Amino acid sequence: MITWLLHKGIKRGFAAPVTLATGWSDISSITSIGDFDGNHHADVIARTNDGRLVLYKGNGHATLARGATLPGSFTGTHFAV
Repeated sequence: MITWLLHKGIKRGFAAPVTLATGWSDISSITSIGDFDGNHHADVIARTNDGRLVLYKGNGHATLARGATLPGSFTGTHFAV
């Protein structure tokens, strides 16, 4: 099981980590891509171990919608972060 943590920057370093998600063991890469769907909320895109891209739409309430697999295969691609 994989746990994604957010370490918020504060004046004297970093705050205590906040758990964002767990159980993402089938994800090989993940990045924020800005507002992919045009709803003025940040979205996240991930590549699975088998090369699928999955879009997680942000809703503006610090949560993400269930992932939607995008068409195509992206095996061997690299994300620029």
